[in-house]
Amino acid sequence: MKPNGSRTLPDGLASWIARLSLPLTLLTAILMVTGDMLPVSEALSGWSAVLLALGMTAGGHGEKRILAGVRHSDIKGTAVFTLTLDKEVIELQPGKTWTQLDHYKWVVRGIIEPPQSLNIFPDGSIEINTEKIGITDPEGPAKLEHQINKHHASPAAPKPAPGPVAVRMTGGQSSSGKPQFLVRLDHWGHVVIEWGHGLDREETGLRGLPTLIANGLIHKPRTFHVDPLQRGIEIDGVRYDCTPEGAKRLEIALNTRYAVTRKLDKGVAIEIKENHAASTGFDIHFTIHRAGVPLEVKGHLSQEHLDVLQDPAKCDLLRPDVHLLLAPPMLLFRRRRPDMGEEKIPEVPDLNILHCNAAQLQQALNHPAIRRGGVAAAATAASLAGGDADAIVELRVVRSITDKALLWLECVTAMGEIQGPKAFTHHNLTDLQQRGLFQPHLEIHLSLDHRRLTIQDRQTHEETSLTLDPGSPDEDLRKAGRLLTQALKPAAPRPPVRPEPIEPELPVAEVEMPPPSTEPPPQKTTAQATVSVSGPKTSAANTSAAPPPAPVTAPKLDAATLALFSETDAVRVNVECFRRLSEWLGIAPQDVRLSLPFVFENRQFEVLSFENQEITDLAQLRGVEFYGFYLSHVSEKKIVLVYACNGTHIEWGPDKCVLQPTATSEPIEYKGSALLGMAQDPKDEFVFIVQPAFKQWITPREKPFVEENVQFLTAAAVAQAPGDYKFIWPERVVAAPCAAD
Repeated sequence: MKPNGSRTLPDGLASWIARLSLPLTLLTAILMVTGDMLPVSEALSGWSAVLLALGMTAGGHGEKRILAGVRHSDIKGTAVFTLTLDKEVIELQPGKTWTQLDHYKWVVRGIIEPPQSLNIFPDGSIEINTEKIGITDPEGPAKLEHQINKHHASPAAPKPAPGPVAVRMTGGQSSSGKPQFLVRLDHWGHVVIEWGHGLDREETGLRGLPTLIANGLIHKPRTFHVDPLQRGIEIDGVRYDCTPEGAKRLEIALNTRYAVTRKLDKGVAIEIKENHAASTGFDIHFTIHRAGVPLEVKGHLSQEHLDVLQDPAKCDLLRPDVHLLLAPPMLLFRRRRPDMGEEKIPEVPDLNILHCNAAQLQQALNHPAIRRGGVAAAATAASLAGGDADAIVELRVVRSITDKALLWLECVTAMGEIQGPKAFTHHNLTDLQQRGLFQPHLEIHLSLDHRRLTIQDRQTHEETSLTLDPGSPDEDLRKAGRLLTQALKPAAPRPPVRPEPIEPELPVAEVEMPPPSTEPPPQKTTAQATVSVSGPKTSAANTSAAPPPAPVTAPKLDAATLALFSETDAVRVNVECFRRLSEWLGIAPQDVRLSLPFVFENRQFEVLSFENQEITDLAQLRGVEFYGFYLSHVSEKKIVLVYACNGTHIEWGPDKCVLQPTATSEPIEYKGSALLGMAQDPKDEFVFIVQPAFKQWITPREKPFVEENVQFLTAAAVAQAPGDYKFIWPERVVAAPCAAD
């Protein structure tokens, strides 16, 4: 009897069956060829098939099968999976790889194939070939036995015929190099996106889409909008609802249209992620090669890892003259000079790690001035320029690393890729000019000895000359690169973006509105007092002769709507907005008491979490994962209403309003109260009705908040089309039929 109840035949019977099966098979073949005694041949064929089947399971010369089981340790109180072949037993100990576990060389002996992936967790559970098997699973041994004995597809197998694209419903990396995303619904009915593999598997909600973009896992869509109540997401005009069908469609879209392929790995070879547990707040991840074997370096962003990154003997990602120095809170970027001194790198300013995010830090480390072939910054420039990704946007004259007697010319494309490098010679420079790379009115010439660079303008007959050689100072080389870059043809302009029309604010005198409580009324701007007329300017005489322009009629405002937003008590506005939000959304608020050491103790907070997150600590409210509203009861006369989403925080207080676009950006303050009420637009985005003075102040600063589906409108703007909004507070009052008159 073997483990798991499997049986084998006695060795003598097995060997007898094996010896008898071959003659019977040959006899059957002969009878079938001759065509005689057909019934006998059919009978013998049946017997041979039975004997062959018995032989395969007899444990003789058939395929040996690994048997799985579970071994419990009474002393340690733990359990591990075991693999058994005859008297050879292997325990799958946590943290070990298959190479460390294969004591009996089953793979070398040809008994089994090595598993494609194997992770053993501390509790004894394992993940083999992307299938996770729990140690307490009753069917665990059977699943493990199936995975360890199955044959994997050969890499040289012919490719199947092209057919419909099937997306694998697992996390991790696909063979095509795209990160596979798993999209599912949690027990609240919200969409959850999973990615990664094994212990690195992560997940996020719909609000985490900017995080996926910032970490370089997906391409940034042209437009995306998340429903405020997590009922769906709209990406590039396509809506994906929070339903099983919508989750499946979103998964296919993420894996086929937006996932970043391995072709772009070169651009983010130095990967940065936020980690609040690290002393610097970030983790770093890159790959080095030792003896031709790639090794991953992953850990907190520290000087130790930066030293490995900039050591040419260990890593070839950075330029040899770059020096990275971590001097908290600054990360310094320096370039070594030939005289053993250092200088700042103009293209990459020093970063304050307390005031930057992971995307900015990753972009700096992958900048072409830092990285060999870095593309992060150039890719951003290409997206801003909107031009051809393969167009050359920069030329650099650099020293050759292998031959100190030569200068080289690097051509940087809009995607940051370096073409070449080519030798800085007369022929190569002439070739670039013949390709039409430079402006047509400029003539670029390099002397035959490759030492004198001349740029002549045929229109102005101006000439600029510069003498270069391998011993020239670095500043001369950079100057030559700047001259050649300025001589390039300008990048293709971006298609013009038509700005959305902005409704002019009406003067306070024309609209009967209650004056602000503490702020002076906004001054009338030129855009509000005049009407812009397209076309050339006319003289005073022509203006007097021309007929007077038609008077501009102000849009009709709904008086009942204006009368709603007349509350001047900021505390009452905050409390009533929060109370109505709870009724409007059908969410019961959490009443918790939180403390901040050395600041306050046992302060009351009322929390509306749109993701049903249980709040037990103040850091949860200030973190990037919280999405919702909360009231902070500072005192009886100061109750602050806060809206938080993806690290964006908007605090409405009675004495000041504090707005923070991102979790790592500096907050901006507006003195005085500003909130008058709340509403939702047809897209269910939250609309804060504010005082005109606040609207005028926030207009140049509101872009990051609009991207998080928040709007700031005055009561006059809402009164122009009150039917387009759903009023949360104050509640809409149905006017009498004669009220309009």
